[in-house]
Amino acid sequence: MKQITEAEALKRLSALCAAAEHCPSDLRRKMAAWQLPAAVQQHILERLEEGHFIDELRYARAFVRDKFRYNRWGPVRIDMELRRKHIAADIIHEALEEITPEASAEMLRQVMEAKMRTITGDTDYERAMKGLKYAVGKGFPLSDAQRVMAELLDGIEDDIPENLDEIADRPREQTKTASGRDARP
Repeated sequence: MKQITEAEALKRLSALCAAAEHCPSDLRRKMAAWQLPAAVQQHILERLEEGHFIDELRYARAFVRDKFRYNRWGPVRIDMELRRKHIAADIIHEALEEITPEASAEMLRQVMEAKMRTITGDTDYERAMKGLKYAVGKGFPLSDAQRVMAELLDGIEDDIPENLDEIADRPREQTKTASGRDARP
């Protein structure tokens, strides 16, 4: 990509930020691709902040709302993704306050109910483990997922391990592929 001037970069980034929320790390990555020096990048970011084109808290709140509502992510995953974007921990904490515990619990229930309709398994235990893995991957706390899973599968919570380390310690059964070979080494 060809190198552009500071004025052109400021103009492009202003237009970009006027259209949608962006975080400083995303803009830095874009400016690095334009081969702008670090000092120029910092100056442009300061100008964008002065003009209220970027605001980390505003970005974090919008990110939390969108990922929770549309992607159906839990608070753990949202927190992790915001940290990956180099958003400060206090800003992340403040933005995550938009998700109430009740809303999180309801979203978790909806996500798990929908997933449990599609999960196949020979036993309730297998289905529960697949459901828990899915919920934790979506960013919901394991303890909350276990509680909802127990409600969904009518009291098999005694069979659900307290933590994921117990799953790794259990011996795995050998399964056969369609050709008769072992699927797991």
